[in-house]
Amino acid sequence: MLWVDYGKGYGLINSDGRILIGPRFDNVVPYEDYSYVGKPVIFNGALVGGRVGKVDSTGKIVVDPATNSIRFSPVKFN
Repeated sequence: MLWVDYGKGYGLINSDGRILIGPRFDNVVPYEDYSYVGKPVIFNGALVGGRVGKVDSTGKIVVDPATNSIRFSPVKFN
């Protein structure tokens, strides 16, 4: 799981791409605030070169309609 900054605090993206929040890795709860669905997200990891994606209706990170294969990368919600 990797940290994600979603604007109001920090959370994680877990192994299935779900957005999670919690104060520590061992105390994580689902992030269910869908106000971020469809909003742009910026991938900050060097491997993805700052590509822009969106949050889909399940809370997963999607880079383009065909794939969410880089969903494990750190992201920042704007």
